[in-house]
Amino acid sequence: MLIVCAGDRARPALVEAFGGLWPEHQLWTEELIPGETLDRALARLARRDPDSDRLVAVWPNAAWSAMSTLVDLWDRIGETDPSPRNIIVPLRDYHRGARVVSISGRRPLASLEQVLLELRSSFISPIETEHPALAGRVGWQVILAAAVEALGARRGTAELAQILTDRSSAQSATETGAQDSPTSEGRSEMCAAIRTFLADITRDGLRPRRLHFAISRWGRWLDLNPEATCQARAATLQEVWDTYALTELLPQHPSLRVRLYRDTVLRQVEPSLASALDELITRLRSGELLQDQLSAAVADLRAQLALSAEEDYFLTRLSYPYLRPEDHAGFVEAHPGGSQQSEMVVTLDDIDGNRFRIRHAVSAREVARLHRLFLAAKLPVQLRPEHRFLVAVGERDQLLGGLFYEVSPETRVAHMDKVVVAEPVRGKGVAGALIEELCNRLRTEGLRSLTTGFFRPQLFYRHGFTVERRYAGLVRDLSAQPAGRQERSEPLAGLE
Repeated sequence: MLIVCAGDRARPALVEAFGGLWPEHQLWTEELIPGETLDRALARLARRDPDSDRLVAVWPNAAWSAMSTLVDLWDRIGETDPSPRNIIVPLRDYHRGARVVSISGRRPLASLEQVLLELRSSFISPIETEHPALAGRVGWQVILAAAVEALGARRGTAELAQILTDRSSAQSATETGAQDSPTSEGRSEMCAAIRTFLADITRDGLRPRRLHFAISRWGRWLDLNPEATCQARAATLQEVWDTYALTELLPQHPSLRVRLYRDTVLRQVEPSLASALDELITRLRSGELLQDQLSAAVADLRAQLALSAEEDYFLTRLSYPYLRPEDHAGFVEAHPGGSQQSEMVVTLDDIDGNRFRIRHAVSAREVARLHRLFLAAKLPVQLRPEHRFLVAVGERDQLLGGLFYEVSPETRVAHMDKVVVAEPVRGKGVAGALIEELCNRLRTEGLRSLTTGFFRPQLFYRHGFTVERRYAGLVRDLSAQPAGRQERSEPLAGLE
């Protein structure tokens, strides 16, 4: 049981990891888990804060985290010990690592229904009795959310629905008078809460604990700073995203980023935009829209709606997570084949302070101009229909440079052929900016690697490319942290 609870690398450890036994020394080693058990931590806060403000503030997160861990323990071994005296829980809501102190007091529980009732009677009630200020602060909705998060949304909701089915059958076969016992009353209360919870989760999806408290923290900051600028709000939101490690939750909750923006910086928007964002959340949850298709979906949304500058600002950061709050970015209209689309454009400065923009080519004429730029640099290239073209344009729409690439969705690898910069702006950082912007966009689309040929490798070494035995030429791992924008690249003969 210890191995199951601590040795599964695919799941978080629930108890201390044990190192080994040396019989000749009568020595047994185990991991030291620092911290107080939950009952002691709450008692300490109650003594220090007579008004119980801090106690009330930490209790919902501590309860949610502890109960999720206890349900996880039951899921692994069929037994649990729902006592606040037997679990250590970090009190700050952005910390993780709740651990069960011991499994020696565990007892078997045959069903999730029994686990939920035990959490209410053996975990929540004793704490509320000891600390009356906490009474009613954590109800069935938190208990159910903790259980579903531990089991996974699909399985957890299915098991909750099964509880309702079983209860309905049991009530039909039971005498009416037997429903007056405390246990029956608790079950009735639980079933009513389950119905409400399942209706809410069907409509809005499961809100994971970390997302819930991240939104709450951002809201508390905004209450103190209601006049915050767009840049300040975006910077705080990015800090919240990083601190709560929300990226880790995206595989299980693909709508999470849109939900975060929808409930924070895009909470009060026009009904048309609100409806479009809610539809995106629904499509992401159902799998109709994939995470790496989000940027394109937001671009289409932008083409259809008339948005304010503030809405544009936050939509670009919703679909392009790599953008910094201070970056200048927006959308430009394109009309390929007579249809209207929105293309993301990022505005940067070269080393001389001259402003330029990076975006995909928006017309066949721009592709032809880029082709002529390659020819002028004595770089013969062959362009194909499957190529995509990223260009840098000056403030008067003059073409400063560009590159072209193609994507293999099956392998999640892109190949960049060449990058070129016009003679007057070589050595000013334009090529480096094009390479970094390409990597950022490919990363947003969910690609894993970018390859290129073995030409002028010193430039590409500076941008994180390496030689790897599985690939021809050079390759850059896009799953690694972004390499930061390069301010300058040395001038090369036509090819930077």
